[in-house]
Amino acid sequence: MNADSPRDTAVAGASNTSPTLLRKFVILLRELLAFFVWSYVFVKLFVYDVDILVVQKFFPNLYWIVEYKLFIFLGIVAVCLFVLRSKKLIGDTLYVIFYPFILLLFRPIVFILRRRSWLLAIAVSNAFVSFFRSFRYNFIVVSLYLIAFTVSISADQALWLWLSGGALVLLLLVTYVSRVVAVFRPQATFQLYTKMFSSVRKSVQESNKANDAIRGLPVARVDPRDLEKWVGSVQLTVLFNRVSLFVGKKLREYQESGLHIVSSIVITMVLLVLTVFGFSAANFALYKIDHSYFLTQTEVGYFNFLYYSFNQLVFDTIPEIQALPKIAQGLVIIERLFALLLVGVFGSLLVSTRMERYKKQLTETIDRIEADGREMELFIADQYQLQSIDEALRELDRLRAGMLRLIYFFTEALR
Repeated sequence: MNADSPRDTAVAGASNTSPTLLRKFVILLRELLAFFVWSYVFVKLFVYDVDILVVQKFFPNLYWIVEYKLFIFLGIVAVCLFVLRSKKLIGDTLYVIFYPFILLLFRPIVFILRRRSWLLAIAVSNAFVSFFRSFRYNFIVVSLYLIAFTVSISADQALWLWLSGGALVLLLLVTYVSRVVAVFRPQATFQLYTKMFSSVRKSVQESNKANDAIRGLPVARVDPRDLEKWVGSVQLTVLFNRVSLFVGKKLREYQESGLHIVSSIVITMVLLVLTVFGFSAANFALYKIDHSYFLTQTEVGYFNFLYYSFNQLVFDTIPEIQALPKIAQGLVIIERLFALLLVGVFGSLLVSTRMERYKKQLTETIDRIEADGREMELFIADQYQLQSIDEALRELDRLRAGMLRLIYFFTEALR
């Protein structure tokens, strides 16, 4: 039998590689398309009619495309789906449509699963829970902040500039106060964990109580007709015990890892950014109300005040802009007071007091979750005459319980 020639091998390799390279190129195009489509949607809905601006400035004869863009887009998609008839094209289309959910929800989950890091999973879940528990407050404050910021840098009427500049300073004050209060308030995430495990424990106990026919009987004396019920109830209670102890162990590892300190750093950085941009817009609004509030060497714009605001926050000045008495200098004093709050309050509370309370609350949460698991072990002994989890595992193994592999997974992780 003749061996393949080098040329044949090369052609075969090229034929196997080309579809892979082509698919990678298509995936890259799909990613770029999804990003630009949803960026356009975001800018169109929340910032400006950028499509109208571009067409009116560069292609005024094609303005009809803007008016009928939705129908044109749907028509192009329909024609592509009809002509190409490819399942991959349908999948790519769905990918673009659901891109925000894939980017914000699906990809983080896949990333965590690939990393196989329980500590990272706990950190991400804590962040999601904290965000959605305070979603209403965050949405209101951020919305008002963005509205006030936009009015401050775009409006020209003095009344609106006074209102927006004052609103920015007031919103920053509210944000700082709320963060200080949050230091001394119980963590909503830990309260949720405690309530969730307590509720699940009660539900499992209620639904898996042994009936009169099997309660208190050794498994050897259980009627074969009741054996399936016995196995189902015992394996669920054992699984809850294993999961509770597993979660408690991983939360202790998370506590010892110091990963939770990242949240304090993120909070401080967000406050820093909000303060700099907030006071830059407030100062710029004050400048537009009356140029005489500031001494400037040249014509200045918003980005000059952004640089000015950052320097004021670090107790520095710039020659291009200098605040004059009394209102502008009063704003300088207020911004520097915020700087002291940021460094003093959050440098001490977030790093020391908050960390101590965080560790204490996390320890209490771990203890309660583990207590729920141990209480389930007492429940098993009382209802099914199994004196330990090891004995329950041996019986479930002997009876080939359906959840045994999952139970052993958590059992091995506890060792």
